[in-house]
Amino acid sequence: IRNCDWSSDVCSSDLAALTGQAAVAWGLASGHVGPLGGVLLASACAWVAFTPVHEAAHHHLGRLDALIGHAAVTPLLGALGPYRFLHARHHAFADDPVRDPDAWTTARTNPLAWLTADVGYVLFYLRCWHDRPAAERAELLLRGLLYAAALPLAWRLGPDVLRAVVFAWFVPARLVLAALAVGFAWLPHGGPAPLRAWAERQRWLGVLLLGQNRHLAHHAAPNLPFWRS
Repeated sequence: IRNCDWSSDVCSSDLAALTGQAAVAWGLASGHVGPLGGVLLASACAWVAFTPVHEAAHHHLGRLDALIGHAAVTPLLGALGPYRFLHARHHAFADDPVRDPDAWTTARTNPLAWLTADVGYVLFYLRCWHDRPAAERAELLLRGLLYAAALPLAWRLGPDVLRAVVFAWFVPARLVLAALAVGFAWLPHGGPAPLRAWAERQRWLGVLLLGQNRHLAHHAAPNLPFWRS
């Protein structure tokens, strides 16, 4: 794996995730997919979308960083620029209860904190608001307005569209954000030490976490993509 370049595969996974989520949304809107099936399928797509977001945040995808990152962050109701800043802060101040943005989820074993991981990010970002570039702040505002308008717009367009937006986008995003908070934040930083060590050694967990279970190696060399760490 270390001798391979998986950047094109990561980009392809983003396209597959977005295509899959669009297909699920169509299935929900047309009645071919039920709400439970839609949530499960769309959650799998959103889960896959996180790896391109993470690699784009680290500038590991070359010229496609911006395109892939901005596209992949949409299923997760995020914004690439602010996330890139917050993730860099996490690497710089990992486990600091004040300066680490992930402390919202890592400092407590609390499902409510995991379900609201993005709220913790927004609150942290607001503390740094005046120090951040105008373009980055504008991106956060525009993304926030887009996400806030999605549900009312879907409601105006009819129950079929609303069902698709809720069960193929908003509910999966919330569930996947919670799962990411557990698997990528709490487990490697706040979980019991034996559990953390065990997770680092499990190859099957590497498949489930899309190659990013070697969290200690990633923190030791964040400039390397996961397939070379």
